[in-house]
Amino acid sequence: MDIDKMLNEAVNFIWRQFGIDNVAIGLRDPKDGLYRYKAMVGFRPDAVEAHKKIAYKREQFFEDVEYHGVTISRYTRIYLAEDNLPADGVERDAFNRPVLLTMKRTDPTDSLEGDYIDVGIYGPGNELVGWIEISGTRTMKLPDVATIRWVEVIASTIAAALTCSGAH
Repeated sequence: MDIDKMLNEAVNFIWRQFGIDNVAIGLRDPKDGLYRYKAMVGFRPDAVEAHKKIAYKREQFFEDVEYHGVTISRYTRIYLAEDNLPADGVERDAFNRPVLLTMKRTDPTDSLEGDYIDVGIYGPGNELVGWIEISGTRTMKLPDVATIRWVEVIASTIAAALTCSGAH
């Protein structure tokens, strides 16, 4: 199985089907245990390059120290721009439109440049093997519950494919 092809098809499907502006999938690297972005769509080329330089530790997905999120389901956390001001450097460069990071939310359902939702990809033993990150919508509103649930289904499908292929 061509894992990279599957991941690229998944990000493109989510991007097209659900009207999400930016979609990325990251996986744990078996060599060093760090999580890195593997497939992305909707980002400017310089934002893609910035994403490729980022590596996360497992703890960063579960501890609310560095990134402040709210768990909205067993698999999903939402991170709002007001709670996570990006520092200068690679993290800030990874935003598609960093100039918009200063915008204020006028309605609780508005989607801002700094908002993103992480859906975990869990393998055997409920181990985090990756994540799907979605941010922004074409309606400039946060994704609805049905969209988030469908992304969770896609994450579960990716987990099954990774397990069957022996990739993770």
